[in-house]
Order: sequence, then C-alpha cells, then structure tokens
Amino acid sequence: MKIFNKTILITGGGTGIGLELTKGFLKRNNKVIICGRRLAPLEAVQKDYPEVVIRQCDVSKENDILTLVENLKTEFGGIDVLINNAGKMQPIDYTNYENVISIDQHLSEVDINMSGPIRMTHHFLPQLMEKTEPVIVNVSSALAFLPLASTPVYSATKAALHAWTQSLRWQMRKTKLRVIELMPPMIETDLVDHMEGGVRMSPEKLGKLFFKDLERGKEEIKPGQTKQVRFASKFMSGLVFKLVNSRF
Repeated sequence: MKIFNKTILITGGGTGIGLELTKGFLKRNNKVIICGRRLAPLEAVQKDYPEVVIRQCDVSKENDILTLVENLKTEFGGIDVLINNAGKMQPIDYTNYENVISIDQHLSEVDINMSGPIRMTHHFLPQLMEKTEPVIVNVSSALAFLPLASTPVYSATKAALHAWTQSLRWQMRKTKLRVIELMPPMIETDLVDHMEGGVRMSPEKLGKLFFKDLERGKEEIKPGQTKQVRFASKFMSGLVFKLVNSRF
C-alpha cells in the first residue's frame, strides 16, 4: 500500500527509527505529526523540517494522550495513520540483585513499550475509523522472537506487542483498518548504546526497507536479520537463545 496525502502521527518521532519514518512520510506528501517525552529532539527535527508538527506527549501518561487526541481532532480533523514507535530499553542484571534497577524503572519499560501502544490505539481508534483508509503501525522488534537476556523487560514487552498486534489485526480483518507490524533487527540508535557487539542496521537502511515492504502490501515487515531470527526461533529456539546470550 502507498500512503500519500495523509495525516500521520508518529510516537517517538524525534530520533532513530521514528525520525527515519518521519522523513519517509514527508517525502510522500503527508502531514506528519511527531510526539515524544522530550521536547528538545522534536524541536531539532522541526528546525530541519519546518513542515513537521510537534507535540510533547508521554505515551505512558493517560492525560497526555487524551489532550493529544482532542488537540489533533480539533486542529487536523483527526489522523489517518498511527505509528506506535516510542520505546525504552535498559539493561537489567539480576545477578547483581542488590543493585538491580528499581521496580519503577522496570515498569516504565512496560508502560512505554506495551501499555503505550494499547493506550494510543484505544484512544485514537474512534477517529481513525472515521477515515477512509486508516492504518496502525506497531514497531516491535526481532527480540519478540528471540529474547536478549541482558534486556529482559524490553524483550518481553516486544513479544507482548507482537502478540497483541496479531490479535488486533485478526479482530479488525473485516474492517477498513490495516494493522502493520515493523520488526526491526538491532538498529544503530540511542537505545542500544549500552550494548557491545552485534551487527547493527542503520536507521536509514531500515527506513528504505520499511517503505519498500509497506508499498508491497506486507503486514509483517521483517527487515534484515529479523527474517533469520524468526526462522531460527521456530526450529532451533533453545540452541539459538544460548548462542545469542552466551556472553551473559
């Protein structure tokens, strides 16, 4: 499918994957709105791309989302496309149990990575369904299929997001809503600065592959190594898990 001349909302659109999606949708003559917790990255994008609309919104906060829903309905008549991209990843080492991160830090990953897309979809679905060709894109991860032991909560939230996306797509299959999942491999972004090793794809390459598969009509977009990870998880999950996590 091709998305042109639509109003698109991208969470976490100021950096990394979100920024590349922003650039790609702008090239296709769309009105792009980006939101995020931190205003500075959003303002930096707007400086380079003045046509981008920015809104500060924390997807883990209900009131922020409700305000955004009302604002975009009033100002733009609602959105055609919702891209749930905002994410948080942090290493957690339970062997160092006396100094492990707080429970609030644990749950903040769940709130942003999993509860965030659920909240956003719940509140934006009514205005999406008023449009002729509504689309939801959920950005999960190859770690949905093969967890990384050093980032257990992140891996778990992406597995949950994958399952939820499948269920949402199935429920809405007889409606006009399209539900798409982007499953990136390891991407060179701020999220993985703490990680050593591993083959990383650039956000620019990911963006090109995403739009190529989107325009081919794919509902599950598995760029780069994600295809191999998915295959391995089906037939050699235990062995591959041990190999991937041998450093931990």
